[in-house]
Amino acid sequence: MNEYFDKMLKWRTPFLWIVALILAAISFMEFSTSDSLDREVKNLESTIHKRQQVLEEYSRKAIETPDSIFLEFPELPEDMAIYKFYSDTLHSWVNQLPISNDDIDFFPFGYTLNHLTSRGVSNTPLAYIGQFERYLSLGSAWYIVNMYTKNQITVVSALLVQTDYPSDNSILKSEINPNLALSKRLSIVPVTQDESYIIKGKNGGVLFSVLKNLPSNRGEAGSSLRWIALFFIITALFSELQTRKRIKQFFIVFAGLTVLRFFAIYFAQNVGGNIDLFSPNLYADFGLFGSMADLLINHLYVFLVVLGLFMIRKSLALTLLKASPKKKGIMKGIFIATPFLIMAYIHISLKSLILNSNIVLELYKIDEISVYTILSYVLYALLFTSLLFSLQILRPVIKKRSSFSFLKMRPMMIFISLISLYSLATVSYFGFSNEYERNRVLTTKMSVERDLNIELILRGSEKLIENDPVLSLWIQIDQSNEMVTNILTEQYFWSLMQKYDLKVTICKKTDPLIVDSEMAPLPCGQYFDSEISRFGIPLYSKSGFYFMNNYNGRISYLGVFKFPGFNGDLNLYLEFDSKFMKEAIGYPELLLDHNQMDNLNIPSSNSYAKYLNLRMISYSGKYNYSTTLEDIYATGYSTLRKDGYIHFVNKASPENIIIISRPERSVFPYIVTFSYIVLFYSLMIFGLIRTRRKQFFPKVPKESFRWKITVLILSSLVFALFSMGTGSIWFSLNYFNESNRSKMEEKMQSVQSTLSYYSKSAQRFNDPQFNNIRLFDAMTRLSNNTQIDINIYRPDGLLLRTTQPEIYDRFLIGARMNPKAYKEIVYNKKKQFVNRENIAKLSYYSLYAPLFNESGKLIAIANIPYFSRQSEIRNDASSIIAAIINIYLLLLLA
Repeated sequence: MNEYFDKMLKWRTPFLWIVALILAAISFMEFSTSDSLDREVKNLESTIHKRQQVLEEYSRKAIETPDSIFLEFPELPEDMAIYKFYSDTLHSWVNQLPISNDDIDFFPFGYTLNHLTSRGVSNTPLAYIGQFERYLSLGSAWYIVNMYTKNQITVVSALLVQTDYPSDNSILKSEINPNLALSKRLSIVPVTQDESYIIKGKNGGVLFSVLKNLPSNRGEAGSSLRWIALFFIITALFSELQTRKRIKQFFIVFAGLTVLRFFAIYFAQNVGGNIDLFSPNLYADFGLFGSMADLLINHLYVFLVVLGLFMIRKSLALTLLKASPKKKGIMKGIFIATPFLIMAYIHISLKSLILNSNIVLELYKIDEISVYTILSYVLYALLFTSLLFSLQILRPVIKKRSSFSFLKMRPMMIFISLISLYSLATVSYFGFSNEYERNRVLTTKMSVERDLNIELILRGSEKLIENDPVLSLWIQIDQSNEMVTNILTEQYFWSLMQKYDLKVTICKKTDPLIVDSEMAPLPCGQYFDSEISRFGIPLYSKSGFYFMNNYNGRISYLGVFKFPGFNGDLNLYLEFDSKFMKEAIGYPELLLDHNQMDNLNIPSSNSYAKYLNLRMISYSGKYNYSTTLEDIYATGYSTLRKDGYIHFVNKASPENIIIISRPERSVFPYIVTFSYIVLFYSLMIFGLIRTRRKQFFPKVPKESFRWKITVLILSSLVFALFSMGTGSIWFSLNYFNESNRSKMEEKMQSVQSTLSYYSKSAQRFNDPQFNNIRLFDAMTRLSNNTQIDINIYRPDGLLLRTTQPEIYDRFLIGARMNPKAYKEIVYNKKKQFVNRENIAKLSYYSLYAPLFNESGKLIAIANIPYFSRQSEIRNDASSIIAAIINIYLLLLLA
């Protein structure tokens, strides 16, 4: 057996070369043959047929379920939905479709006449479904839909094929249903006559086409094989160097590594795609460090070259002893320069990584550590190991005691302590510089007073207002300001009322207008024309809406419309002013990614405030800002320390000041980081040094009592560490969930008691005493005061009013409430119900409660979605984990 093993070791280098060449050859072959694509498309079609069969069986069960029972299929997959109608009226449903209107008794052609974002009564996509399977766009997703009828019962079934959100981010991601198991090189589109594969349904109906993606997404298997081939080539080079530790063999290895580096850089530039390692979103610089992949390749190249030198250090020492004085001087210069070159490379690359990447290297931020944090520290551990090797190569040059070695325990511990201290200092210093510049960019973005969200809404509603016949009629009537305001609020601007105040003025050009109680009235037209000429910036050419740059401490817009009147033209002026001290609330703004503040990516531990004319207009976070500022800040960007916080202040103009604040850090996080770095570098460097010896583990008398006690103690500590960490996290999560539930119930009680005032005298949900502008004003006030969004559903489960209509206008969720919650409130008569729900990849709690009139009749159902601050959970859990790890590390080291 040993002889066989020795023979294999003898022939290992040729074997490695053969494997590398075979893999390299295979990697350039074309894998995407027509046969493989045909097979994949057939598998997709077969999968769809199976899932259609499952959905059909549930649909048949729904038809046979008695009308007195609300449908409930707990086993129904989440990518399927069933709507059951009785006499064209929705009776019950399982799962939800992202549509605003689920009626089936309207004209089918109405759906095709509506824009996707329309929420009108004629936008009835389910009425467009026939008796045959179809591939149909329903809101923000595409489904295979079918309809089954029996007597007065109609069942609509839908199978999700792919989502199609209006934007992509960490929460919203358009993708093909994972249950269909379709390769990434293929995409699904509506039926096309181009070169594509046609997918048919279970009943033979044509559904959609499958297309092969562009070549940029091809060759994934070949690319992986090339990287594996490069690994085997490197292994073969070092295998030969291990056998022949000569300078000539090193130069062969050096030349091979140099060629491989260029090939690897070339492959990395051509792979790209959606892989973070190659993406500039993760890290990007210029020159040697174009991406994280380039950084990785260069770091490995430096390490492997120095490792090769280290392997032939004895040959180098002999050559140095036998060399002529001139040659000896050159060699000494190279040996001495090598450590300095490595140190310079480490410093330059580490600075670049900190300043030009999104990778968190501060190890005390446990909740923000990613796999790229670990990868970065592994790479620099390799570089520091190469620095240690280069110092060891210097031994013949130093000419100190022959027994001295950098690889002994004491010198290595000193070395590890020094590089750990350097890493901590560099990461901390340049980390703050990165934070300083990042906050400069953030505050500059935040200083822009214009609000893209409202501008999009104003532009979209401008033509509709101009051509609104009902609005034109009411404008002619005297004292109709309140009614006109109600129409504008209800039809066009109800999504803005939570953030803006609206003032409506109707007048002729010559009508007197009281602007200030202490001044004489001014001609209406003259006043507004003067305001527009002084401060107005049109949203676009010939627009009737203007951004008013009037520095009044609020974000302001003005709309001007002209309507023909009985006694001359009437002007309609709409003044929008942002509300003061408004903190971001409700649904996470990643769902509404065109909002101004959504992509700023401000850390959860930070706070910010925005001031106009030294008056606060918006804020967020835990820091207690002043509502008014003293004008003590110089124009420009600066920092100051106050109240235990570091404040990044950007005074963009004399009127506009933005402040981002974060708590100052004590010395404890840096001590924790230092201990982590020392431990990590020790494991890496000692592990690499051990691997060059024949025996990886030291010889220990395993039968001794001391060994058994040591193993027992170490095992107990590790088990206790795991148990305490798991238990602490479990306790924290349970406590956090119970705390959230208590907060939700308190807020729902406030919502329920306030809205019950409007429902107590109503007889139905559309009673004017209930469903009016005052109800919406009350919802808006509650939303602002309690920092939540509020939804009101009709007794049949359809959305009536909401403080965040854009979530529904963008079809991120359907207008029909969660069926489980509906059954608990309506059928099981629960006084409230908490449910776990999802929007795309976002999970949250949703609380429901009924609203009754004085007779006990259900008028509506109130709902508040509660988005717990996951950052708070992570911070609490990470603090506990850090404390436990530190305690047990001390015990393990002891």
